Amino acid sequence: MNSPRQDSSPSRPRLRLNVWVVAMLAASAAALTAWALTSRAEAPPAANPAAATRTDMRYNFLGFADLEQGVTPLYPLQPGRVVKVFAHGGDAVAEGAPLFTMDDKTAMDQIDAAEADLTDAQLQLEEAHKLVAQHPLQIDGQKQAVEARKQEAAAGRAKAAEAERLHGSQNASAEVARAADAQANALEAAARGEEAKLRLLELDDPSIAVRRAENAVEGKQTQLRKAQLGLRECTVWAPAKGVVERVQISDGESLGPSPLQPAVMFAADGPRIIRAEVEQEWAGHVALGESATIQDYSASGPTWHGKVTHLSDWYTHRRSILLEPMQFNDVRTLESIITLDPGQPMLRIGQRMRVTLGGGS
Repeated sequence: MNSPRQDSSPSRPRLRLNVWVVAMLAASAAALTAWALTSRAEAPPAANPAAATRTDMRYNFLGFADLEQGVTPLYPLQPGRVVKVFAHGGDAVAEGAPLFTMDDKTAMDQIDAAEADLTDAQLQLEEAHKLVAQHPLQIDGQKQAVEARKQEAAAGRAKAAEAERLHGSQNASAEVARAADAQANALEAAARGEEAKLRLLELDDPSIAVRRAENAVEGKQTQLRKAQLGLRECTVWAPAKGVVERVQISDGESLGPSPLQPAVMFAADGPRIIRAEVEQEWAGHVALGESATIQDYSASGPTWHGKVTHLSDWYTHRRSILLEPMQFNDVRTLESIITLDPGQPMLRIGQRMRVTLGGGS
């Protein structure tokens, strides 16, 4: 007799219980996410529902405290070894204060080489100016040489004519006449050569050499300034009055040409703002000039107030991508800058805030 077949599938009550638990967990997670990121809570209903406007709604967004220009990362422009760190985290410094300095031996050698090159270029410029002064004298001397050669050629031609006349009267041989004529031709050719030298001198422009030497001096001066700048850049200076937020180097540390992190994080003095990160779904509910209420994300401490003073025209990823609870980083957001009202407690840069817009404060 065959035994009855047992059903291996789970019982229906147990299946219904599992489905109910999963549905409750999903609903709870969705509700918590919506509340933390872009929750929307209705204000008390208006006396006339038809007159209700967008200000009847409140919208919550996440943001963080920042400077309008952000925190400035500072790097040494030249690789090398850190000689001395002058500033520490939390130090308030004036504009131009030294923060740290690098080894400057290479920069000093470059300055010495640039100064030597500049001296050589200046000497060449002096020689070029002398050539300008010598040029008229050279032309005058060449003119005298041309005149002398012409006189010699004329005398040689006269002797050749005399030898030819003597040869015709049988008082001189034909060889003497030919020799005299050849000598006259040579003297005339020498005169033409001196005239060619004169034309070359007249075509020469020594002022070009002066201009080239002047350009060379300017180039060497530029190289010297560049070397001097390289020496100055061995020290990293505070770009403005502000606070050294973090120092990430130490004395004796070697820094390569492509550092993995900034040497110093610097915050210039200025008002603190809130950068609210609005997801595209809710961007239409944010407007310029709208009042905002800001609280610390932990819901502890005071409440700040401000207004929306800037809306970006760019949907992009968040500025600060951190793995924080209830924050999605794989979404595009619209950055909204909120300027705080004066006379309120100071915010810390990077402080995570909850921003409420609409529906009053």
